[in-house]
Amino acid sequence: MNFLSSLSSAVLSASSAALHSAQGGVPGVPAYALGDRVTAFDGKAIWTVWNGTKKDDQSPVSVFSFDLSSPSHVSAHDRRALFPLARTAFRKLRALRHPNVLKFLDGAETESSVWFVTEPVTSLALDLDDAAASDESKVYGLLHVCTALAFLNRDGQSVHGGLRTTSVWVTPGGEWKLGGMEVVTKLDEADGAMWSYGGLVPDSQTHASPEVRKGGWTALKQCDPSALDSYLLHLFLFTIFNGPLPSSYLSPSSDIPSLPQTRGSIPPALFQPWRRLGNPNPAARLKTSAFLDLGTHPGEGWWPSNRLVKLSAALEGFALATEDERTALIRTLKAISSGAANAKTAPLPSGFLKHKVLPSLVHTFEFSGGTGGAPLLLPVILDLSRDGLDDKTYDRAVLQPVVRAFATPDRAMRMALLEHLDKYADRLAAKDVNERVWPHLQTGFGDVVAVIREATVKSIPLIAPKLNDRILNNDLLRVLGKTQTDVEPGIRTNTCILLSRLSRHLQASTQRKVLIPAFARALRDPFVHARSAGLMALMATCEVFEKEDLAGKVIPAMSICLVDREKTVRDQAYKAMDMFVKKCEALTANARHGPRARGCRSAAGAASRRSDPARARDERDGCGGCA
Repeated sequence: MNFLSSLSSAVLSASSAALHSAQGGVPGVPAYALGDRVTAFDGKAIWTVWNGTKKDDQSPVSVFSFDLSSPSHVSAHDRRALFPLARTAFRKLRALRHPNVLKFLDGAETESSVWFVTEPVTSLALDLDDAAASDESKVYGLLHVCTALAFLNRDGQSVHGGLRTTSVWVTPGGEWKLGGMEVVTKLDEADGAMWSYGGLVPDSQTHASPEVRKGGWTALKQCDPSALDSYLLHLFLFTIFNGPLPSSYLSPSSDIPSLPQTRGSIPPALFQPWRRLGNPNPAARLKTSAFLDLGTHPGEGWWPSNRLVKLSAALEGFALATEDERTALIRTLKAISSGAANAKTAPLPSGFLKHKVLPSLVHTFEFSGGTGGAPLLLPVILDLSRDGLDDKTYDRAVLQPVVRAFATPDRAMRMALLEHLDKYADRLAAKDVNERVWPHLQTGFGDVVAVIREATVKSIPLIAPKLNDRILNNDLLRVLGKTQTDVEPGIRTNTCILLSRLSRHLQASTQRKVLIPAFARALRDPFVHARSAGLMALMATCEVFEKEDLAGKVIPAMSICLVDREKTVRDQAYKAMDMFVKKCEALTANARHGPRARGCRSAAGAASRRSDPARARDERDGCGGCA
């Protein structure tokens, strides 16, 4: 009867798993969708690993499964023997909360399967196979693993027992998270998984410490909780820096193998502590907590000097940091950004930059309300995100917070947004420019602070191509009409220059209606550079004027500059006058002998003959006429 009950439960579980898989869901965890299986991880541990997403916001997750009914590289008999390990890992991971332990999100356990969802991660074993991690990143990640081990050993009085590259998981930000909770056991736990199932963990025999090889897994009860984990850390360090273990470790014999005592690629500062971790005598073996303390020592440790460790620590406390601390971090990030651009220093790892540095900086920038040095962060954020982010990520992580910042009333923030607009304007969407940037940006034209008004005027050419016709031909021209009479001569000058640059974006009717009066006003400005700007603006927009406007409005308006008291203005005026006269000649050259011209001469000649016979004779001889 029990057999039939178990069989029925297994069949139902398999059917449920198949149904959820067909629907794209994680069995027993309906809030998450199941994606592709990470086939590269198959056979490296007892778990099958999947990519997944949270259904409500499509955020990525990782999914771990152990299902007796699923086909696997392990036989059905062996899988049933391993099932207690999967259950232990599920329960331990669900109960254990630590920032350096793989983050458990949700899960489900049945009679024949275990499924659980975690933060999105990739296997360290796969990263090392791809040679993706630098030594700097390895030392940074090692800090997280050692912190988690020391916590379990010292604070939890527990043995982890499963440290491998296959049990360490890497977050998108480059942090290493400890997993592999299959045999986590407290020393005083009589029925702990370590004592009964320690030998079932993959590679457990080849990774067994000397005392375990001699006396079995229960020998650990007489040792410090860190004895096995220190030895495994010894092997782990060798693997991540020097590659796979020697062949002597691949034999599960009772002989105690040893690693080469040469350093290889292990960082010099870690070499002697690494040797102490592998001491055959468990009583003399360096504890995981002692290894952590040595590495974090302010004067002699290897972690305080690691660039990623320093940045990570500074970023975690950035929101509450003092002004001096913030300034120091900003200076460091600027140096990294400029050094990477000049190939003088190594750039930050892309994952660390994208998921660790930028989110912290952007969060402080967005929610500090313009205080605490937030405006100083903007150029750093823009420089660091210049390369390495795809358009979608850049828009979500950088552009949207920047767009929202336009609504802040803080002048320092608004000034920073305007000064650095050239670094992100080309990636702004037209919809955001018209609906979310312009309504706040236009208030700068009337700001009481002159530098804000001037920066606002200078910013318009960068966003003009994305402004709609209503804003370009109405709202913008209305405020520029006010800035052209600003008390600051520089603002008046820049307004004139801006109008000349905007001419190609304006409608034809607007060009004739607005540009000539605006430039004519600049020609009579008391500021010499404004007058010069007016002349050059007319010359730059010459093609948009018709011949009647040139002869009747432009040339008369600019003639006053021919006698300007400033020689530079006079010289520019003569050049402009020569240009416009030649332009008029070119526009009227084809019209002098056209039908309309002949009609004008005939009408004028008839009137003259009626009043002046002599003039009529002259016209018959080819004199007079209408131009």
